[in-house]
Amino acid sequence: MAEKINSLNPPLFRRFQAPDIEELRREIGDELAKLVKARDGGDLTAELEISNSVGTGLYIAGDEAQAAPILERALEIARQLSDKEAEIYALFNLATARQYLGDRNLAQSLFSEALALSHRTGIDKFDHYILHHQGRCFVEQGDIVDARRCFQEALLLRKKLNDPRVESSQAALNDLDAFGS
Repeated sequence: MAEKINSLNPPLFRRFQAPDIEELRREIGDELAKLVKARDGGDLTAELEISNSVGTGLYIAGDEAQAAPILERALEIARQLSDKEAEIYALFNLATARQYLGDRNLAQSLFSEALALSHRTGIDKFDHYILHHQGRCFVEQGDIVDARRCFQEALLLRKKLNDPRVESSQAALNDLDAFGS
């Protein structure tokens, strides 16, 4: 049985903090201006790319409420353009925004959908991110067993890729020791 942590309003587990929040906010402002131009010009490819980018920046900056509709639009465009890689990325980022908004069940559904699409298409470059973030969401839901599984899978993928985020997945696993099995 999964251990429970503050199930009424669980804290966000190991949420990433931007090293320079002011720089990130400046970049978001620039990207939002580009997004308006892409939308006004009807450039769906540019709108998709910018939406994924700015949506990610917004939730990292703590503005997941503004990020979610932008990422929903990115997902819609990715599907319209049949861009499976962008669709996986949008699903992952939308899941994270929804997680930060407290919609953890929806987030889990989106994480699972992203992984399923990745497996179907062979586009697995985001799997380690998805698994790591899904693990964080499981912790917030009090499901330590599934969280540990996700972090272990993310860690293995990151080691295989020689990705510097190995340390992040290992630190998450170490932090889980406080919760038990």
